[in-house]
Amino acid sequence: MYVEKEYYTTGEVARKFGVSAFTVWYWIQKGKIKAIKTPGGHFRIHREEVEKLLRGSTE
Repeated sequence: MYVEKEYYTTGEVARKFGVSAFTVWYWIQKGKIKAIKTPGGHFRIHREEVEKLLRGSTE
């Protein structure tokens, strides 16, 4: 049984879109996508944000 993840790493999002992890980091910095920052300083992107990007919406 496949369970959809709630949060993705920048690397996982990068692979979904065929871009580098740096590009995803840049999108976060520019506000194109929302992300949370872990206590360790890593970004996590919620599944809904990824789905919005996949649909082409950045509202």
